[in-house]
Amino acid sequence: MHRRPLGMLLAAAIAFATLGGASAAQAAPAAGPDALAGAAVAASRTASATLGGIPLPVGAAAHLRVAAAKSAVLPVDETIHVKVAKKRYDIRFTSVGPKTDPTRIRLYAGTHPVQLSVRRLVRIVVHPHGSKATTLATTTTFRRFVVMLTDLQSTPITGEQKRFASRASLVAALSHGLAIGSRELTREYGAVLRLAQMSIDIAQTLAAGLQYRGEHGADADLSGVATTHTTAGSGGYTGSVTLAGTADAFTVAATNTTDESVLSETFGEHSISTAYTVHGKTITSTVTF
Repeated sequence: MHRRPLGMLLAAAIAFATLGGASAAQAAPAAGPDALAGAAVAASRTASATLGGIPLPVGAAAHLRVAAAKSAVLPVDETIHVKVAKKRYDIRFTSVGPKTDPTRIRLYAGTHPVQLSVRRLVRIVVHPHGSKATTLATTTTFRRFVVMLTDLQSTPITGEQKRFASRASLVAALSHGLAIGSRELTREYGAVLRLAQMSIDIAQTLAAGLQYRGEHGADADLSGVATTHTTAGSGGYTGSVTLAGTADAFTVAATNTTDESVLSETFGEHSISTAYTVHGKTITSTVTF
């Protein structure tokens, strides 16, 4: 098998995650070091999707230090699509208001802290698909927007289109996000940030696996890889991260005992599966190739 330099593989995967419009899991190659790189990028994209699509820095330590030093306030710019009975609607989310009062998030990529500042207010506008007509419009906070996404999408790890039986059920999902009590909002927002951090930890662990494979050979047992588990910052959690298998077939999992949630990626000969278990419910996304 032709082997490109490991740094080039990871750089190419990161470039795809930043610039590509397709799912990283769909683009993940079938075996070898490319599999580890593709799975790492898929995990990074999961973290970004969890936070409403805002870009998260990935890459080498120098890149992360530069990203951490920037003081830019990030905007939300996201559109999701839903089906209501036989009709389709587009829900548009955009940041509004001043940049002087942002929501601040502190995540870690390995040992490198990354401070994210996101504009605090988000405008929500619902349109019939393909139309400029406004069905509903309101403004909420970034925290409520992030929590609301779990009601408006079929899965929080892929952002797939959700079907609602009626307009009333769609309005109920929107209303829940707008009216959720402060205590529940705090709890759910914390869970979202922990999921984002778990995704980043998985990406960092797989990147370490990529390096380990280069040092120990193609058939190396990945259980010897030093995993990344973050306990500090906005998404810090109690638990563990594990990696088992070889570069051609592996499972990586982040277990969060704070709320008994588990995020895992399993890469096999013909598929990659991402599973997220929280509150006793498991959501799975599988891409075959």
